Amino acid sequence: MHFQPVFFETLADAQQAADRLAALPGTARRLLAEAVEHQELVRTRLSLAAQSLEEAGFLRVLDRPDLSGPRMLLYPTLAGEEALECLEAGLHCKPPV
Repeated sequence: MHFQPVFFETLADAQQAADRLAALPGTARRLLAEAVEHQELVRTRLSLAAQSLEEAGFLRVLDRPDLSGPRMLLYPTLAGEEALECLEAGLHCKPPV
């Protein structure tokens, strides 16, 4: 599979991001994959997986409460999309922990 990064300047940068993503728990990787697939997820609270993805720069979280209560909008970042793509293509350097 050919992978050409857009967000990252080099393939090595994308591989490092994929390594960071691989080091996160499986729940975080699955959440990012779901966010990439749907481009927006809505949650009533922020999970530890979402927090770790946000801290790593792979997910953007917006707090948008409405009349029905708390509402968190989760959006994948381009860095997150590319890290996931690189990881799925098997281009990361270290095996998942």
